[in-house]
Amino acid sequence: MIINRENLAWAAGFFDGEGHVRASLQPNGRVSSPSISIEQTKSPNLLKKFNHATGNLGAIAGPYKITNPNGNPHWRLNIHGFEKIQAILAMLWPWLGRIKKEQFKLAIVTWNAREGRRYKP
Repeated sequence: MIINRENLAWAAGFFDGEGHVRASLQPNGRVSSPSISIEQTKSPNLLKKFNHATGNLGAIAGPYKITNPNGNPHWRLNIHGFEKIQAILAMLWPWLGRIKKEQFKLAIVTWNAREGRRYKP
């Protein structure tokens, strides 16, 4: 696998605008594994480009059909698991904006807080 800085900078900008990362506290008290999701309509090509730039750690699902007759089909890139999220964070960090950096920190803090683990951002 060849990592390209320009592709990573592009991926960070794309993720800043289109992506989401989270680890959620469930009603039963469990914490969901950290995950990244990005959705696109009309074509999965940008999702493929992002996935390739970040080491093909995710899976693209779709197309999902829209019940609205004026809507477009959409695809979703999903990346699950602490190690994968941590790897993508490390790859994109230099180019991410403040809001996405905070989302990553919150996901990691939430994940590490389960079972008494501690993380200091």
